[in-house]
Amino acid sequence: MLTGLAALAWWRLVQNDPPDRPAPARRAESLMEALRGQFSIWRLPGLARVLALHLVAYAAAATVIGLWAGPYFADVHGLSANERGLALAAMGLAMPIGLLLVGPLERRFFPRATMISAGAALSAAMLLALALWPAPPLAAALGLLVGLMLFSSYPVLLVTEARMLFPDQLVGRGASTVNMAQVLGSSLLPLLVGLVIGFFPIEEAARPEAAYRAGFAVLAGSLLLGLAGWLLLPRTKP
Repeated sequence: MLTGLAALAWWRLVQNDPPDRPAPARRAESLMEALRGQFSIWRLPGLARVLALHLVAYAAAATVIGLWAGPYFADVHGLSANERGLALAAMGLAMPIGLLLVGPLERRFFPRATMISAGAALSAAMLLALALWPAPPLAAALGLLVGLMLFSSYPVLLVTEARMLFPDQLVGRGASTVNMAQVLGSSLLPLLVGLVIGFFPIEEAARPEAAYRAGFAVLAGSLLLGLAGWLLLPRTKP
């Protein structure tokens, strides 16, 4: 019902061409023109640095809350199903809170690039702490995972940064390219983490803590590599 209401509101309220901007000229394209347009996206300066981080930014948080946080709380901290549900609910609430905060913070206090870099660095720090801290107390582990979800709201700013690179006639192709990076990362990173955790044998019907720490380390390393690409690859002014 909520999805239906959101779709109805979108249909009635959202405009392709806002009143303060003229509608771009549209015409049918040939297949070769469409392919040339896609290749022009990949040549845009500054896109590679966005894709490097966007590949893992959302995927790291999604891998944790979607796959491994529940088993981690069960195997390492012995939480029941109801207790795990409450822990996951706290994590799940943290990300939309972060999403509501990043916009005002970026508009009023911090440049977008700073917000993106800080979000990625803090997310990686949460994962590194979980990877390097043997047997953390439940409150500390939950706090770190909630922090991970809170700080992982910065990918929306990455999408904004990417949008500034595209001229109006390439927005559709540009958005598809950026979304493809996110979907690809969200497919591959869980596979990688699963392979790493799977190297550890199950002991007494539970995975050892070392398995989860290795998984957190892989996610932290992936984020740090993405952050390095964001910081070091060529950039361009919007």
